[in-house]
Amino acid sequence: MPPDEPKKRKDGDSTSSRLDRIEAALEMFIADHEQFREEHKRLLAAQVVGFDESNKRMARIEQNLAEATDKLNGVIGVVDAMGRRFDEVGLRFDEVGRRFDEVGRKFDEMGRRFDEMREHFDGRLRLLGGD
Repeated sequence: MPPDEPKKRKDGDSTSSRLDRIEAALEMFIADHEQFREEHKRLLAAQVVGFDESNKRMARIEQNLAEATDKLNGVIGVVDAMGRRFDEVGLRFDEVGRRFDEVGRKFDEMGRRFDEMREHFDGRLRLLGGD
Protein backbone atom coordinates (compact mmCIF):
# COMPACT_ATOMS: atom_id res chain seq x y z
CA MET A 1 0.00 0.00 0.00
CA PRO A 2 1.39 3.43 -0.92
CA PRO A 3 2.35 5.66 2.04
CA ASP A 4 -0.07 8.41 0.93
CA GLU A 5 -3.10 6.26 1.31
CA PRO A 6 -4.61 6.23 4.75
CA LYS A 7 -5.01 2.87 6.42
CA LYS A 8 -8.63 2.10 6.93
CA ARG A 9 -9.79 0.29 9.94
CA LYS A 10 -12.76 -1.94 9.93
CA ASP A 11 -14.96 0.87 11.00
CA GLY A 12 -13.51 3.10 8.22
CA ASP A 13 -11.61 5.42 10.59
CA SER A 14 -8.32 6.76 9.22
CA THR A 15 -7.17 8.18 12.57
CA SER A 16 -4.55 5.53 13.15
CA SER A 17 -3.03 6.14 9.73
CA ARG A 18 -2.74 9.86 10.53
CA LEU A 19 -1.05 9.02 13.82
CA ASP A 20 1.29 6.68 11.98
CA ARG A 21 2.18 9.46 9.52
CA ILE A 22 2.70 11.96 12.36
CA GLU A 23 4.86 9.46 14.19
CA ALA A 24 6.89 8.79 11.04
CA ALA A 25 7.31 12.54 10.50
CA LEU A 26 8.41 13.02 14.11
CA GLU A 27 10.89 10.14 13.80
CA MET A 28 12.23 11.72 10.61
CA PHE A 29 12.54 15.12 12.35
CA ILE A 30 14.27 13.51 15.34
CA ALA A 31 16.68 11.58 13.07
CA ASP A 32 17.40 14.74 11.07
CA HIS A 33 17.91 16.71 14.28
CA GLU A 34 20.30 14.08 15.66
CA GLN A 35 22.22 14.12 12.39
CA PHE A 36 22.27 17.92 12.50
CA ARG A 37 23.59 17.84 16.07
CA GLU A 38 26.38 15.45 15.11
CA GLU A 39 27.35 17.57 12.12
CA HIS A 40 27.19 20.68 14.31
CA LYS A 41 29.52 19.02 16.85
CA ARG A 42 31.98 18.16 14.06
CA LEU A 43 31.74 21.72 12.72
CA LEU A 44 32.40 23.21 16.15
CA ALA A 45 35.34 20.85 16.66
CA ALA A 46 36.73 21.85 13.26
CA GLN A 47 36.31 25.52 14.15
CA VAL A 48 38.19 25.02 17.43
CA VAL A 49 41.00 23.18 15.64
CA GLY A 50 41.07 25.84 12.92
CA PHE A 51 41.18 28.61 15.51
CA ASP A 52 44.02 26.88 17.36
CA GLU A 53 45.93 26.42 14.11
CA SER A 54 45.37 30.08 13.24
CA ASN A 55 46.69 31.11 16.64
CA LYS A 56 49.74 28.87 16.22
CA ARG A 57 50.40 30.31 12.75
CA MET A 58 49.98 33.85 14.05
CA ALA A 59 52.43 33.11 16.88
CA ARG A 60 54.96 31.75 14.34
CA ILE A 61 54.44 34.80 12.12
CA GLU A 62 54.94 37.12 15.08
CA GLN A 63 58.09 35.21 16.12
CA ASN A 64 59.46 35.33 12.56
CA LEU A 65 58.64 39.03 12.36
CA ALA A 66 60.42 39.69 15.66
CA GLU A 67 63.50 37.77 14.46
CA ALA A 68 63.49 39.59 11.12
CA THR A 69 63.12 42.92 12.92
CA ASP A 70 66.07 42.10 15.18
CA LYS A 71 68.18 41.12 12.17
CA LEU A 72 67.16 44.23 10.28
CA ASN A 73 68.01 46.39 13.28
CA GLY A 74 71.42 44.70 13.37
CA VAL A 75 71.97 45.43 9.69
CA ILE A 76 70.88 49.02 10.21
CA GLY A 77 73.38 49.31 13.07
CA VAL A 78 76.18 47.95 10.90
CA VAL A 79 75.29 50.27 8.03
CA ASP A 80 75.14 53.25 10.40
CA ALA A 81 78.54 52.32 11.85
CA MET A 82 79.97 51.96 8.34
CA GLY A 83 78.54 55.35 7.40
CA ARG A 84 80.16 56.96 10.44
CA ARG A 85 83.43 55.19 9.65
CA PHE A 86 83.28 56.40 6.04
CA ASP A 87 82.64 59.91 7.31
CA GLU A 88 85.70 59.64 9.59
CA VAL A 89 87.82 58.31 6.72
CA GLY A 90 86.53 61.11 4.50
CA LEU A 91 87.54 63.69 7.10
CA ARG A 92 90.99 62.12 7.35
CA PHE A 93 91.34 62.21 3.56
CA ASP A 94 90.32 65.87 3.64
CA GLU A 95 93.04 66.51 6.24
CA VAL A 96 95.60 64.58 4.17
CA GLY A 97 94.57 66.65 1.14
CA ARG A 98 95.06 69.88 3.09
CA ARG A 99 98.49 68.71 4.24
CA PHE A 100 99.47 67.80 0.67
CA ASP A 101 98.37 71.26 -0.43
CA GLU A 102 100.51 72.79 2.33
CA VAL A 103 103.49 70.63 1.37
CA GLY A 104 102.97 71.62 -2.28
CA ARG A 105 102.97 75.32 -1.32
CA LYS A 106 106.17 74.81 0.68
CA PHE A 107 107.82 73.03 -2.26
CA ASP A 108 106.76 75.88 -4.53
CA GLU A 109 108.23 78.35 -2.06
CA MET A 110 111.43 76.32 -1.80
CA GLY A 111 111.60 76.19 -5.62
CA ARG A 112 111.27 79.98 -5.80
CA ARG A 113 113.96 80.42 -3.13
CA PHE A 114 116.19 77.93 -4.90
CA ASP A 115 115.73 79.85 -8.15
CA GLU A 116 116.55 83.11 -6.33
CA MET A 117 119.62 81.55 -4.72
CA ARG A 118 120.77 80.15 -8.08
CA GLU A 119 120.34 83.53 -9.74
CA HIS A 120 122.23 85.18 -6.88
CA PHE A 121 124.97 82.52 -7.05
CA ASP A 122 125.15 82.82 -10.86
CA GLY A 123 125.42 86.59 -10.44
CA ARG A 124 128.32 86.22 -8.00
CA LEU A 125 130.01 83.70 -10.29
CA ARG A 126 129.73 86.17 -13.12
CA LEU A 127 131.28 88.83 -10.97
CA LEU A 128 134.10 86.53 -10.05
CA GLY A 129 134.60 85.11 -13.51
CA GLY A 130 134.16 88.22 -15.42
CA ASP A 131 131.42 87.06 -17.62
